[in-house]
Amino acid sequence: MQVIRTKKGTFYREKIYVRGKATHSPRFLRKTDAVGWKARMESEKGKFRSSGVLPKVFQEENKVTLIDEAQAWLETRVKLQLSARTYEHYSATLKRHIFPSFGHLKLQEIQIRHGHLLIKELHEKGHNAKGINLIVGVFKRVLIEATRENRLEKNPFQYLREMKGTPRTDVYMTSEQIERVLEVSRGHYFHSLFLLAVNSGMRRGEIAGLCWDKVNFHTGLIEIARLRDRNGLGDRTKTFKSRRFIPMNAVARNHLLTLKEKTKGDLVVAGENGEAFDVNHVYRDLSRFLKEAEIKEHYRFHDLRHTFASHFMMNGGNIYDLQKILGHSSLEMTQRYAHLAPEHLIKASNVVSFGGKVVERKLALQTLAPI
Repeated sequence: MQVIRTKKGTFYREKIYVRGKATHSPRFLRKTDAVGWKARMESEKGKFRSSGVLPKVFQEENKVTLIDEAQAWLETRVKLQLSARTYEHYSATLKRHIFPSFGHLKLQEIQIRHGHLLIKELHEKGHNAKGINLIVGVFKRVLIEATRENRLEKNPFQYLREMKGTPRTDVYMTSEQIERVLEVSRGHYFHSLFLLAVNSGMRRGEIAGLCWDKVNFHTGLIEIARLRDRNGLGDRTKTFKSRRFIPMNAVARNHLLTLKEKTKGDLVVAGENGEAFDVNHVYRDLSRFLKEAEIKEHYRFHDLRHTFASHFMMNGGNIYDLQKILGHSSLEMTQRYAHLAPEHLIKASNVVSFGGKVVERKLALQTLAPI
């Protein structure tokens, strides 16, 4: 307790610390009043610790807004540690969906009800459950970072539940469909892009950024260390764990050897003019060749990655190996890609059979399309 002696008399003043900053009491003539003030403030501080909501008495010392916190997070964490595409996505999400209604809020004013309000607002605008969860997820990441950096006592969105919706059915291409696309795309850069995707599980940006210095024919491994997006070629992948090595199967190896003889530049897969192809045209080209191959189903380019993973598992692959090949940080992510087709499950039902003849012991291996 501070004792202040002046010409007008003796005063008493207390202080408490909130988030490392001192908050001082008014000057009291009586010592017991100063003690009482501190007791009340300690009680408010306890409520803050349990709820994460900063009482008004402390808010003058904490004027950082959500916009301030989010911008700092984008520039010091996301921009430096994640891909340029992720930075663009997070930045656009914040500016378009979160800042207009909640950007002005002081960090300590944010409560779980603001999460519910955001969900209601997005639902009324027609967003589906998956889209809403992605947007709210960005908001959550900002608050998680603020809590980790000790600028929030407690994450107010800690118990905010995700919306439940009908999940998108995972789809993958059949071997016959793959053959047909490869056939109609011969002579086009997309042929190589497509073939590498279904034979390796690489992402669009990873194939687009693959250079010959990362293809080792001696070891039979491809190193994924770069990606290329609308911002150009960069020596960083989606996450540090995405920096990985992918084994070449016989089809991919033979195709790459053929490409190596034909290409003169650094890029493994180049456009028709020998320069980098436009990554934004990949979806257009995929739709074109699906149509030419008379395939009615709609596939995204990312479904080629899922196609690789599904066939990998159906043909006896190990889920832990698949996790390493795909560069997933957790096994849970890989399980989404490793589900088995219904017809495959029907065959597998006879792997164990009692009371009759023992049927199929091993599923036949299936080779993905040759060049």
